[in-house]
Amino acid sequence: MPPDFVLRPVEEKDLSGLKGVATSITDGMTSLPAEEAALEDLVHHSQRSFDYRIKKAGGDHYLFVLEECGSGEIAGTSGIIARVGEDVP
Repeated sequence: MPPDFVLRPVEEKDLSGLKGVATSITDGMTSLPAEEAALEDLVHHSQRSFDYRIKKAGGDHYLFVLEECGSGEIAGTSGIIARVGEDVP
């Protein structure tokens, strides 16, 4: 039986679905702003973070979307920040 959903790295084509998820959160979420320019920045930062040619890790943000397989709709999102805290202890 094929999966109903797949969690995958975000792509530029997901911007409208990502905005739909962001605007559906009524209390707001600071890590997922509803402004399109801010979402574009998040997507581009995530794409750079997935680039295997990165020489030094740190400050990488990995953004994922939960895609409904039948419709292609974006049903949710998740993210990983590779390093949190100060650059120098």
